[in-house]
Order: sequence, then C-alpha cells, then structure tokens
Amino acid sequence: MEKSADTGLNYCFNCMAKMGSGQRVCPVCGHDNALRFNAENALPKGSILAGKYLAGRILGQGGFGITYLGLDAYLDVKVAIKEYFPAGVAVRSTNSIRVTAISNTSKAETFRKGCDEFQKEAKRLAAIDSPFIVKVRDYFLENDTAYIVMNYLEGNSLTTELEAYGGRMPWQRVIELFKPLILEMDKVHKEHLIHRDIKPDNIKVIKEKNGTEHLVLMDFGAARSFVSAEETGMYSAMLTHGYAPIEQYSTNSRQGPYTDIYAICATMYNMITDILPPNAADRVTNGEKIKTFSELGIDIPDHTAKAIFHGLGVRGADRPQTMRELYDELCGNGSTNSEKTVAAEKPESFNKTVVMHEEVREPIKKPEKKKSLWPLPVLSAVLLAGGFFFYRSIRQNELNMLGTQTAEAGTSTQEALVLEARSTANAENTRTALTEAAVSMFAQETQTVLDQKRIELEKTEAAIHAMETNAVIEETQPAMEMQMTGFVPTMPKADEPPMPMETNTPEPFPDPTMEPIREPTREPIKVGDIITFGTYEQDNNFYNGGEPIEWQVLSVNDGRALLISKYVLDAKQYNEDYTNVTWETCTLRKWLNGEFYNSAFSSEEKKQIREIRIKNPDNAKYGTRGGNDTTDRIFLISIDEAKQLFKSEEARKCRPTNYAKNNGAFVSEKYSGTTWWWLRAPFDIGDNAACGGTDGIVYDENSYAYVNEVGSVRPAFWLDL
Repeated sequence: MEKSADTGLNYCFNCMAKMGSGQRVCPVCGHDNALRFNAENALPKGSILAGKYLAGRILGQGGFGITYLGLDAYLDVKVAIKEYFPAGVAVRSTNSIRVTAISNTSKAETFRKGCDEFQKEAKRLAAIDSPFIVKVRDYFLENDTAYIVMNYLEGNSLTTELEAYGGRMPWQRVIELFKPLILEMDKVHKEHLIHRDIKPDNIKVIKEKNGTEHLVLMDFGAARSFVSAEETGMYSAMLTHGYAPIEQYSTNSRQGPYTDIYAICATMYNMITDILPPNAADRVTNGEKIKTFSELGIDIPDHTAKAIFHGLGVRGADRPQTMRELYDELCGNGSTNSEKTVAAEKPESFNKTVVMHEEVREPIKKPEKKKSLWPLPVLSAVLLAGGFFFYRSIRQNELNMLGTQTAEAGTSTQEALVLEARSTANAENTRTALTEAAVSMFAQETQTVLDQKRIELEKTEAAIHAMETNAVIEETQPAMEMQMTGFVPTMPKADEPPMPMETNTPEPFPDPTMEPIREPTREPIKVGDIITFGTYEQDNNFYNGGEPIEWQVLSVNDGRALLISKYVLDAKQYNEDYTNVTWETCTLRKWLNGEFYNSAFSSEEKKQIREIRIKNPDNAKYGTRGGNDTTDRIFLISIDEAKQLFKSEEARKCRPTNYAKNNGAFVSEKYSGTTWWWLRAPFDIGDNAACGGTDGIVYDENSYAYVNEVGSVRPAFWLDL
C-alpha cells in the first residue's frame, strides 16, 4: 500500500498560508490539515511532487485533468499544478497515488499518446511569455502520469465575475476585455497550438494595482498541436458543450485556430446574453439556431454582432481563420462572412467598400514584369526538332512491324521462307537507302533553321537582358546606397534642394569589356533622415494590409538612433480611467509595448529595437511627480525631448494618417490638417496633459487635455544600427 509523502512543511492545504509549528488548523481560512481526502481519483492533500511541490486542494477538474493549488517549497510561492488525468481513460489505483489507464488496450494506447502530447505542449507553452496567457514554470513525469506547474493567479474566474453582474455583462466591457486576449491567442496559434477548452471557468480576471483589469487564459491541459494532430489524423474528442464547435465532436475532424475562435465567441455571447449557445451537434442535426442579440433586446453595434456570429459559424470554413481576423472584425476594421453563418444577424445591406478619406497614400505597387519574346523562337526550334524525331519514330515502328510479320510466317516452307527473306532484304535495303537520304536532307534543313533561330534568340535575349539590367539598376540604386543600415530613404532632407527631373533618355548599356560597376558609397544615418521600418495600418483600407512606417531620426548616438513616427499612427487615451497616473502606470504605455509592438514589427525587426531604461521626470512647471523609471521598447518622448530634438515649431507639427483620423485623432483646419500628440508626462486629475500642439508648440501646462481623452500617438524607440 502506497502512502502520500509527509510534507514536513506546515502550510495550509486549502490556502497555502504558512502556519506555526505544530499548528493543525489554519488561522486564515480555518481548514483542518488532518482532512487530507481530496476527491475520488484525486491526489490526497499534502502530497509531494518532484521533491519540491506541495499539492493541496483541487482548483478544478475537467475532461483532461485535475488542477491543484500548490506550493513551490524552494521558492515559497503558490503555484497551480495540472495533472494529466483524462476522464474515461485514466484511473487512480485503490490506496495508491499512481495513475493507470482503464484495463483496455485501446485506452492504454490513448493514455500513453496523450501523456506524451501533454508534455510536448507544456514545453511549447513554457516558451510563451505573455501577461494574458498563464505562465508554465515546470513540467515533469511522476506517478506514471505527467504534470505541468503554472503560476497561480489571484483573481476571480469569468464565471464568478458574471455572477456579480447577475449573469449578463455589458457588451462594451466584454469586448474590451477580450480584444487583448484575442491578439495573444493569435501568437499562440502561430506556435501551432490550440487551446480547445476556452470557457469562462478557464479565464481569470486579473485586477492590477492601478485599477485596470485584464484576462488571463488558464488550463492549457486540453491544448494540442494542430500540426502534429493532423499528421496522426487523431484528436481527442473531449469537450465542453455549448463552447465546443462541431469538429471537436469527432476524433478525426480537422481542428485549427478556428476551433478556438468558436469557443471564444461562444464565451463572449454567453457573457453578453447570459445564454449558452446550443450544442454544435444539435445545430447540425436539428437545425437549432442561436438567438440574435436583437431578438434578446440587446442593443449592440452591427459590426460587433456580425463578428461574434461569424465566429459562431457551424463549419470551420464559415468562421474567421485567424484570431487577428476576428480582432479586426470586432474593431469594425474587417469584413465578415455573416451571410454564410448559421443564425447570424443579417442587416438589410452589408457594404464591404471601405470609405477612403482625403490624403490617402497610395499603397506601394510592385513593378510589372516585362513580357519576354524569347519563347517564340525557342518554340519554333523545338517543333522542328520534334518533327525529325517523330518521323524517325514512325519509321522504326514500320521496321518493327515488318520483322514481326516475317517471324509469324513460320508455316511456309523453308524454300519459300528463304526466297521471301531475300526479297524482303532487297526491298529493305532499297527503302533504307531512300529513308536515310530523306532523313539526311531533313536533318540538314532542320540544322539550318535551328542555326537561324539560335542567332535570333541570342539577339533577342541580349536586348532583353540590356533592358532588364538597366531597369534593375534604376530600381535598386536607392536601396544599394542605404545597404549599410538596412533602411530605404523615402524623402529628401528638409534643407536639401529638390532632385532634378529625370529624362526619358535611356542610359546606354555598359560595355562588358569596361571596368565593372563599383558599389556606391554607403552613407550613415544622420539626424533628420526619414527611414522606413515596420508596417502599420495607415490608409484605413484593410484589404491591402499595413503600410510601411516612416520614421524621423531625432538623434544618433553610440551605434543607435532615436526614431519617432513621421505621422501620427493612431489615437488612444493616455489612460483609460480618469485617475492620477504616471507614464509607468498609464494604459497607453501598455498598449505601445504590447499590441502596437507586436503588430507593427516582425520578429527580425524586434531584434533591432533596444529595450532601454526610461527616466520619467517631474513636470517642472507644476511639480507633478513623474513616478518611477521604466524599462520600455516603445515610448513617447518627454517634454524636454520634444523641445530640444526638433529644430523649430514647424518641424514639430505632425499630421495623422487616415487610420488615426478614423480612430479619433483631432485635425486642425487652422493649421492645415495638423494634430496635437501626447508627450510622456505625469497627470493629476482635473488639469493635466502635456503634448505637442497643432501649432508646433510644446504644451506642458496642465490644462490642454484630459488623461482619458482620445489623443494622437507618435511612437518612438531606439534602433540598433
């Protein structure tokens, strides 16, 4: 008979509070540690795992495992411990902590494969570092099963939060809570992982000290790699009715990001309506429909309703295929296929045309490929040569047939056979001679044609090569000049004379006998240059993707350059709540270093962005405290930086992109379309903000804008050269 290990640690098994020596009843929660029974098939309270983790009460139990409150005895911190224990497959032996599969060959194989996948997914999840995804600290094998150790987060589940709201939460709060999580799940899916069990019980609401809230997705015990699962052709068919799409009801249906999209939309629908969507199986077999928001008397924007119902499409193909698509639709930035979605709300008209504002910058167009003429002479030569070989093939078939016919004449007498053979040989010699002569003449004629075509082909290719080489030189010249830094200049310096107009006279093709073209001199980046780096939506046309971002160089120092966006890229509140904040605590800082940073830059580009320590000075004019120093990648420039790094008020003026205008950026008619933009400064409620004004003046007094007012955003960062 096996026994759970004695802890030797005096902690409460119910809340993990430290207790005095010899104390049995917790002074915090009143739990008696003598009561070690947890639940049937679960570990007893007080069990020790991996020699350092103390397992306590059950936090949750689902189709894939059991989650316990735990303690890392080495670090003295609470953790959550997930034990692989698939329902209907695993069982804990009587009077033992070992886990085994039910006595069934197929069940045993299912358990073994699932345990292997459980560890692989834990390894992938451990590499994900996000405030919206629970952090995996450790994973290991013990008791003939697998365990994942995760951070324990204090906070209520969405289920508990919903109860506080009476079961129905305002749609505005639901969407704002879920948008950051949806973006993070897009990154999880890019690691080829799907959660497969998103529901209110598996999501916690974390309240920060500054009063802000965000969601954290928990319990990745059901997570699977949809790539490896497709290779094996098998998925486990464990699910939660109402939140699971139809493909999860089968073990061999394809699953992917759209599987989690269904679950997250079902969760949002449930939170807004207090109604769980009908089972996906019932929707398929009985045609059961989901009630629309309007049928339930809930006033919600059309684009939000369409996005949620698009995600609730019965078939995977009826839904958005990525979380980013869902995010854009929730923001009103994307189109939905709600016409295809079962029970989706269908407005009388749905216009996919995006309204374009003035000053829309044209998207970068790829140069058209020049049509080449070389296939024509080559095709002619190939046809002629093919005719020659086709003729030879026919003649060879005739000879083969003649030999076969001769051999089949075995019933003739020997003399007749000899006579026939001689006659055939004479005829064959004559025909062969004629054929060889004809072939020789045909070959000579073909060779002459081929020679002519080859000469024409060489001339054509030479001409085309000359034209294409000149075009390539013209197109790549600017990039070659900036190859040292990896950036392409997009406009002349402000104080440089305009470039002379180009003429249509083509440059002569260089003589190959002359000295080869030398690489142009590479000039280093300097203050005032405009460079392109990263992409972001700017023309407000979401069908052509993001546009390259233009950055102005404000400073160059020690192998790095301080860049600020040439245009205002977006419009955001400095802080979402009307309260005292510093740069450290404001929500704009979190957005810049989270959503903006991840959407604007590729993984390679991120490697060139320096993470630096930011000084947050007090507001010298009013004495408002600046708060703690911060470590940031993307930030706003300070009041002093705005005053010192621009040459003039005119240079400080800035215009918003169409996307920023659409999101609420102010546009001044008096100053030809310029806007005011946030500076990094502390705020006191009632009279505060610092910004670059529409007139180019730096406003550091506390009366220009409110902290929760939508203002223009010019991101800045230090770039490694």
